[in-house]
Amino acid sequence: MNINLSANEAHKEIMRKAMMSVFKSYLNYSDDFSFVIMNNNNWDNELPEEISEIKSFSLTLKGWSKENSFINENGEIIITVAFGEEIFQKILYEDELLAVTNSDNETVFIKDFEEELYSEKNKHLKPNDEGIKNSMEAFMKNNKNIYKL
Repeated sequence: MNINLSANEAHKEIMRKAMMSVFKSYLNYSDDFSFVIMNNNNWDNELPEEISEIKSFSLTLKGWSKENSFINENGEIIITVAFGEEIFQKILYEDELLAVTNSDNETVFIKDFEEELYSEKNKHLKPNDEGIKNSMEAFMKNNKNIYKL
């Protein structure tokens, strides 16, 4: 009997939790790392228009931004970044996290885009979106230590 784990909801939930656990480990124990998030524009301040229109983007937590990002008392990941002179914070939700790379830019965890990213909740994103396709291809090139969700 061949079971399709990628279609199994229990397996997906385990993998989502594992991806968040990997992110938290990098936040706690790594000097710097990068990640790709889906931009739901749910930051504490309104993003500049040119950034708010981007559907997904890669961020690097290093130095000041890493020192000011943390896991709060509720276990939520709080990301702090600066775009220009403005500082922005957000709670990072597991459905927004798409990929994690280490300090050598090697992908260590990536979410399978097709099913999750283009869910009803995220229908404003189109499967043929070139920006997402190019980001995905860039992360897949560095797949030495990859875990795929």
